[in-house]
Amino acid sequence: MFDYNPCLDETLRLKPAVIAGGYRQTPPGGLWFDERFAPSDTTVFVPAQLIQTDGRYWPPARVFIPERFSSKSNDLSPPCLPFTLGRQACSGKNLAWISMRSTLSKIAQHFDLSFGPGENGEYFDTEALDLLYDGGDPARGAAR
Repeated sequence: MFDYNPCLDETLRLKPAVIAGGYRQTPPGGLWFDERFAPSDTTVFVPAQLIQTDGRYWPPARVFIPERFSSKSNDLSPPCLPFTLGRQACSGKNLAWISMRSTLSKIAQHFDLSFGPGENGEYFDTEALDLLYDGGDPARGAAR
């Protein structure tokens, strides 16, 4: 039987449902991010898609390789945050997994999928944009 989980994991790594990530407070004593320090009680933003497509953690970063998530190749645990982590993690994670597995299974059983003539999916990967709205008035610029 084919294991769809690595395919779903890799899909969520490359195309997370929430591209932007979330805001968090740094712990007492602060926190180092690469070579930058954020003092304690600082609001930081976690850009999930940028982390999940960073070549330092996922070489080659933008290539679909589901085997990364197979039990045999999972020696290290690079960052993958499709449902975030900790207290603010998605409460619907388990329901989402059930829904994704069920949907993928039904699609695989009942349809033969392929790209249309002249399409290869590259436009979606290279030209699609994400918009992050900070709550400010778009006519005036950033939030105050």
